[in-house]
Amino acid sequence: MVPTSLWDRQKNAATREPIQNAHSFEAGILSLLAQMPHDRIEVGMARREGMSSVAAAFGAERSPHAMTCRASGQVLRIGVDALRGAVRQSPSLNGLLGRYLYYLITQTSQTAYANTSMNLEARLARWVLMTHDRTDGFELS
Repeated sequence: MVPTSLWDRQKNAATREPIQNAHSFEAGILSLLAQMPHDRIEVGMARREGMSSVAAAFGAERSPHAMTCRASGQVLRIGVDALRGAVRQSPSLNGLLGRYLYYLITQTSQTAYANTSMNLEARLARWVLMTHDRTDGFELS
């Protein structure tokens, strides 16, 4: 894994493009975006609880979401082939990333529900809470 930085608004992946790397976050926030022809909407976020492009560890070749850094931070970058090799060699890593992928699917479905069923204030409160959880707290100004 190679230490590197991601900057606010830096694109990490584009929808349907080949996945080349995965990133494990030490700091910063990654936003997962469902991309439509004329719009995009956030469907999930990640920080140190997971990694970008985790589905690549299990054979995904292309990113289902656009990914953009929402808060600058340090990450550890790993190439997809190295990640897949590590998952094959380590049952514990395989299990850990599998559980995270399950969590991410759950987060995405709950976000879809919130985006279609909750009013603006409730969606904003949910987003603030999720962001707060991933930033060790922050102050709104």
